[in-house]
Amino acid sequence: MLKVHTITDSNFLPTIETYLNLNYGDYPDQILHLQTLTTSQKKHQPFILLVRSPSQEAWPFDAFSSLVQAGYALAYLEVSEHDLQANYKIKTATRWLLLHAYQYGLDPFRYLLVGLDFQANSAVLMALLSANHQVFSQEDVRVSPLHYRGGAFFGGWDDLQGTKLFENLDIRKVPDLFLVQKSSAYPKDTTNLLAQKTDVTVYQLDEICASQVALTPYLISKFKAFCQSAFKKK
Repeated sequence: MLKVHTITDSNFLPTIETYLNLNYGDYPDQILHLQTLTTSQKKHQPFILLVRSPSQEAWPFDAFSSLVQAGYALAYLEVSEHDLQANYKIKTATRWLLLHAYQYGLDPFRYLLVGLDFQANSAVLMALLSANHQVFSQEDVRVSPLHYRGGAFFGGWDDLQGTKLFENLDIRKVPDLFLVQKSSAYPKDTTNLLAQKTDVTVYQLDEICASQVALTPYLISKFKAFCQSAFKKK
């Protein structure tokens, strides 16, 4: 028996589509960026919403390109550390992606939330822990609550602020979490509380390698394995 497999350029290196400055809200500054495979190559792509503070200069498109080529759509969002609406903006951006899933070839049932720096991570943590809490004045109560399949943090957060979330919210269910933290900035108390609710995988970095390792291929591969596991769980 003879089996012949033809490899074309499109099979070998999938084409990535990049959509810049997509307006997800009512105001001009409510924008996000999106990277997907072309919808002709893959539909129903699980998506990952990456959130960072505006203090960084350039988005790490190259660092996460292997995830897009593996079939995960990536959305990029900026929120300010001192923005009282940061939690709302994260949820609004997520809902916009769900509502436009067909247009961009996204899977509306499989999505993760990721924080990329210390300044944004507190807002990301609050969005994850309060995903099932809909606010009548801000959330569209005609749609179902958000159900993130997992969460990840590249960097720590304010540990005191994190523990206060547990005091103020009725937290019943938390998705699996993936944490990359500096040893010196490890939010121990919050992480211990989270571990009582869900599975938490932590990679601690010492001071020497912390600034160099966060987005290396090694940790991106570990994060990809986490995504695969989170998206398989029901």
